[in-house]
Amino acid sequence: MCVLCKYKVVQMNIIKQQSRNSWLRRGYSLVEMLVVIAIIAVLLGLSAAGMKSMTEGNSTREAIGILKSSFQEAQKMAKGRGLPVRVVIHADDSQALNREDLERYLRFVALAMRDASGDWVVMSKGISLPKGAYLDVDKSLHDKDGNDYAEHLDDNGVFLETGLVDVKLDASTTRKCFFYEFNGLGLLSNPLHEDRSLTEPGEAWFNDVKQGMNHSGWETTAPRLIISEGKLRRVSPTQVVFKAKDETTGARTYRGFYIFRSGVTPSIEDLNTIKTP
Repeated sequence: MCVLCKYKVVQMNIIKQQSRNSWLRRGYSLVEMLVVIAIIAVLLGLSAAGMKSMTEGNSTREAIGILKSSFQEAQKMAKGRGLPVRVVIHADDSQALNREDLERYLRFVALAMRDASGDWVVMSKGISLPKGAYLDVDKSLHDKDGNDYAEHLDDNGVFLETGLVDVKLDASTTRKCFFYEFNGLGLLSNPLHEDRSLTEPGEAWFNDVKQGMNHSGWETTAPRLIISEGKLRRVSPTQVVFKAKDETTGARTYRGFYIFRSGVTPSIEDLNTIKTP
């Protein structure tokens, strides 16, 4: 090979190497980097929204599991001891300055029995519902038109509009609590069904419900318990209220169940229908 040819080959190799090095040094352009960053941001946003929705849904699902277990334990204890037992849920909104009460408000669940003086006293350690899940007193007591689903009565048989009674959480602390009571036979005795003439629904009733048939009996007026997603809002220095999550987005923000006299707790799929257990 002539000297000139060798020179041209060497020159071409040098040009190729320089071109390759130039491409490696160039990397991504600013526009390309911005596009990549934007795509990553969108994916992270979608992932965060999905995780948040999953977490919130799990909180109400877990809360219902805790409450159903508490009802089963209360019924078992009442039947075993032959004495009334109540499932109580902290609902005293007048203790907003107390941090412990704020943590317990509409979330602390325990079992209570009467002491020697006739006062209702917490007999179990109790448990708190998951963060973000609260007892929805209004949905538990009333329909959207304000009609009662069931009647809570005090120890003298007087109607309690709020469904709240005094309960001793410990030797020095008494708070207002929402409650459900099983008598010594293990039957739900308080609150009462709004129409006291109605009896426990039977197999035919359950079959009708499974087929989507609506009734004007137990599924619309039986005692029920609703847990909603939401947060507490301070309305004064010493008072807070529960604010349920906005439901206009179409996502279900609550779960619940009915409580029959026998202790059966069919789940609530929405506020107008139920799902059999």
